[in-house]
Amino acid sequence: MNKDKALESVNEIKELMEKSSKFISVSGLAAILAGIYALAGAYIATQVITPETHLIVTLEFMAIIALSVLAAAAVTAGILSYCKSQKTGQSFSAS
Repeated sequence: MNKDKALESVNEIKELMEKSSKFISVSGLAAILAGIYALAGAYIATQVITPETHLIVTLEFMAIIALSVLAAAAVTAGILSYCKSQKTGQSFSAS
C-alpha cells in the first residue's frame, strides 16, 4: 500500500512540474522571427539614418526602431505561446 501511495505522490509531483514548466522558454520559431525583426530594424536604420542626420534625430529614430522591434517580437512570442497553449489544452493565463 505504501508503495502505491509513494508512486501516486511521485506522479502528482511530476504532473505539477510539467504544468509549471510548459511556457518558461520562448519557442524556436519566436526566436527566429525576433532575429528577423532585428535584422529588418537594422536595415531600416541604415536606410533612414545618414551621416548628415543630427544626433537627436538619430537617437529618436533608433529608439523608435528599437521599440518597434521589441513590440513585434513580444507580440509574436505572445501569439505563438497562445497558439501552443490552445494545442496542448492548457490555460494561457497564470491562473
